Amino acid sequence: MALTNRIIKNSIALLSSQAFHSLVSICAIAIIARYLGIERFGEYGFVLAICNIFQVMTDMGANQVFIREVAREPAKVNEYFTASVLIMSIFGTLVFILILGTVYFFRPPTHILLAAAIGALAVIMLFVSQLFSAVFQAYEKMGYVAIMRPLGYSFYLFFVIVAVIFDWGIVGIFMALLIQNISACIAGYGLIRKNFFKPQFSLNRSILWKVFREGWPIGVNAMLRKASYRVDILFLKALSSSADLGLFNGIYRIILQLQFIPRNVTSALFPVFSRLSKGEEELFAKVHYRAVKLLLIGTVPLLAGLLISSRELISIVLGNEFLEAVPLMRVLIVCLGLLFFNILLIRTLNAANEQRWATFSVAVALGFNILCDMLFIPRWGYMGAGFATLIAETVLFCLTAFFVYSRLPLTPFFSEVPKLIMSGTVMVGLWILFKGQNKLAMILLGAFVYFAMLWILRMFDQEESAWLRGRLKRLFGGMAESRGT
Repeated sequence: MALTNRIIKNSIALLSSQAFHSLVSICAIAIIARYLGIERFGEYGFVLAICNIFQVMTDMGANQVFIREVAREPAKVNEYFTASVLIMSIFGTLVFILILGTVYFFRPPTHILLAAAIGALAVIMLFVSQLFSAVFQAYEKMGYVAIMRPLGYSFYLFFVIVAVIFDWGIVGIFMALLIQNISACIAGYGLIRKNFFKPQFSLNRSILWKVFREGWPIGVNAMLRKASYRVDILFLKALSSSADLGLFNGIYRIILQLQFIPRNVTSALFPVFSRLSKGEEELFAKVHYRAVKLLLIGTVPLLAGLLISSRELISIVLGNEFLEAVPLMRVLIVCLGLLFFNILLIRTLNAANEQRWATFSVAVALGFNILCDMLFIPRWGYMGAGFATLIAETVLFCLTAFFVYSRLPLTPFFSEVPKLIMSGTVMVGLWILFKGQNKLAMILLGAFVYFAMLWILRMFDQEESAWLRGRLKRLFGGMAESRGT
């Protein structure tokens, strides 16, 4: 189980750093939403949406190709690093022009255009910092990510607070984002130079062409995926009111923060999948099946808890003026469940050099999203955008699952779903039955009952059960020793 232990260790490192990021982001959203109000928060969301749509063009998939190929050929790290930097330099310039041009097309006030320029610079610095993170992922040393990322997140929250105190408006908020990404770049460069290799210019034209050739489908995939996250906001701005735009943006920002769970688990798995998919198909199938099972086990209680506490979560994070969007929150929570698996399935296709099918799936889903937005938003406003997102995520799940299990030697996970539904139903029933009691006690009791049901229904095989027992013995043994001392 050495491989399992390494995956779990790396997943925990990434999850802990991203959990800190999500906490910081939620705090920042709460501060920004209250500071700007619904309509100005909609303007902020519009600029952020434009930046997010184009930001994935900055590397055009070079980072994921870098991770995949360096995991297989670590001796060529400098050649792949040089190729990635050159590709990012070219596309980063293009992204800066596209962001400013798109925002200018809407004839915004001068301060919005300035915010877009700062946001475009922040996007470029973000991808430079992510290239440093890609080095850590390729070597499966994700602990360094847990050092680098929180530094930038802390700078971000600090400067958001400063921008609010001094009333610097939307421009000040985007400046905080730029400072975050610059600080992450400085930390990443220092860690790589000290612990891995000294970055040097080492141009290999065949590797440069390979990174571009293999990366562009991933880049297009990522760009389309980002567009699908933000296209609803653009259609709301064009077809609905500023209030609808602000309500949808606030709720959707909360949902997107929770992506950190599957994104970081799959980031830890990506270099492993990349190696195993070429020559070790049996082990690849085993590791992939366990990854899906882990994601299923974690997703059910998370979604159930979010659905039950939607009103309280909106009130705490965004304030009571956003409470009318509780139904939207519940629709997007269902989308979140599909999103978790879509991230894993897309990463699986990318790791196995089947990225073109991931790109095709994302393109079709985006088409459904745009069509549904055009039909639903004029009639139902922000709820129409929510339904469009749900339909698009369902289409994407069906397509990516089909390509993963038809083109790769992997075992479908559908047989495990009834066990999870039964266990989750018992847990939710317990929460409803004892509603109004101590919430912490109910969470702990519900978690205990949920995992007990999974154990009874034999969700875990013999090897997994033995591993879990060993971990529990080590945990409780350590606690006993600490009490003894």
